[in-house]
Amino acid sequence: MNKTTKTTTHAEENAEGHAETILELYRAAQEVQNGAEVVTFEGDDYTDEDSLRDRATDGALSVEVRGPWYTPGSGEGIHASEFQILISTGGPALRIIGDLTEYGEPDADNARMEVQDWGTPWTEYRPGAAGDADDWGAAWAWFLGCFGCFEG
Repeated sequence: MNKTTKTTTHAEENAEGHAETILELYRAAQEVQNGAEVVTFEGDDYTDEDSLRDRATDGALSVEVRGPWYTPGSGEGIHASEFQILISTGGPALRIIGDLTEYGEPDADNARMEVQDWGTPWTEYRPGAAGDADDWGAAWAWFLGCFGCFEG
C-alpha cells in the first residue's frame, strides 16, 4: 500500500499559526463578553473587547481597498468593493482578501486566506485544525469585523 503524505509548506504553517491566533483572540473576547474581568492572551492582560479588537488589527501590516472600474469623471458615489489585509510578507506571506458589503465592511462569507512563498503564486489556504473548530466561522467573522468599515 502506497501512502501519500502532504508536505506542509512554510507559508501554510504561517497561515495556520495566524488562524489559531484569530481563534484564540475571538475566544478571549467571548470570555470578556461573558463577564471575565481579565483575560490573558500571549502574556498580556485584557479587560475589554475593544483592547482585543485593537490587538487583532495591530497584527495587520496593511489594509487596502479597491473599487470597481468606472469612467473618469463619473466616479461620484463609487465605493470600494474589495479589500485586502496583508498579515505577513516575504517567504512566507499571508493575506486575507474578499468583497466588501454594501456598507463597506468585509464580507466574511466570501473572504479567504491566501498564502505565498518565495517564487510561488498566491494560493488559497483553508485553515486545518483552527478551521475545524466549532467556533471558527464566528471567530473569522469577529476578526474581519475588527477592521470596521472601509468607507470614507
